Amino acid sequence: MISTIKEGRAAILDFQHAKYMDMPSTEVLMAEAGRLSPTFRKYVDEVTIKHWLEAVLASIGIYSENEKQSLYKRFYHYMNVSYSLSRKERKSIK
Repeated sequence: MISTIKEGRAAILDFQHAKYMDMPSTEVLMAEAGRLSPTFRKYVDEVTIKHWLEAVLASIGIYSENEKQSLYKRFYHYMNVSYSLSRKERKSIK
């Protein structure tokens, strides 16, 4: 990830606990994206994060404004609570 805030700064995202799931889940996607977003904000601004989230949703075929708004709400929910959830609680999100 290249920083738009601190010129020339780059960061590597850690995928240590990544895994394949049996079924895709937008809830898990929003939970993980929300959990990572505080880290993103050290390197990119809020507008860039929103563009990134829009691109992620488009890449999985979500174009409906109602569905996007619902997922944005989930993203911001997890952005605010994810660090208070235990690893076990995070793993139970389906």
